[in-house]
Amino acid sequence: MLINDLNYWKEISNFEGKYLGIDKPKSRYHQLQAPHNWWVNYPVQDFDYKFNLWGFRGPDYCEYVAQPVNICLGDSFTVNLGGPIEHSWASQLDELLDLPTINLGMDGAGNDAIRLVYDRACEVFDVQETFVMYSYFHRRLIDNEFAHYGGNTQFKPAPPHTDYQNFEYFDKNMIVDAHQAFIPDWCYTYEEMYLIDNNPHFDYPQGGREKWANRDFHHMNEELNGKIAEYFYSELLRENKNSWGQPTLDME
Repeated sequence: MLINDLNYWKEISNFEGKYLGIDKPKSRYHQLQAPHNWWVNYPVQDFDYKFNLWGFRGPDYCEYVAQPVNICLGDSFTVNLGGPIEHSWASQLDELLDLPTINLGMDGAGNDAIRLVYDRACEVFDVQETFVMYSYFHRRLIDNEFAHYGGNTQFKPAPPHTDYQNFEYFDKNMIVDAHQAFIPDWCYTYEEMYLIDNNPHFDYPQGGREKWANRDFHHMNEELNGKIAEYFYSELLRENKNSWGQPTLDME
């Protein structure tokens, strides 16, 4: 398994529950961030969170060991917190591709943890294509725990870093061979967006969270996840890398 030495795995392996993280009724995040009565637009939780033994939101991955697969990497936006797994960009991308495309997203992960999972996945699976949605620049993996800067009490506190240090750290942990995107624009500062705009990436449509967020007013809804999936698929077509079969998406 890929992350059984991380504290995160001990908490999430084989987890099943109705709510997870900020996707909870009366979450303090909603109280501080969401418009008034935002939660009442989503009164029914019609799915459960289910994580496999490996600690990921998907089926048992043992059958894929040493087999050709595509992998999807990221943080809670890849996990698709606040929505059913079928709405995640990884699941929608899987529907477009012939090879199994597995979700290796981790709630709270930073770009160093994402890189760690990538390196380990390449040793466990026969990885064909890698799709990554990079996380916040300030996150760090410290003593096998996800650490966040900014007073988030759910995770271990990370020491402060300058923008330059964060960008340098991001460059160090980039996955050169991956098809890349970033979490939505509403997660970054102006200075951080300058760095993102100088990297190839998915260009988020206008509207912000009021248009594109799901029930927790932070993560992405089904439609925006679908746009991410189509973006990654179109990148494959553009680079002529879909060598495993004929395209299954009508791009016209």
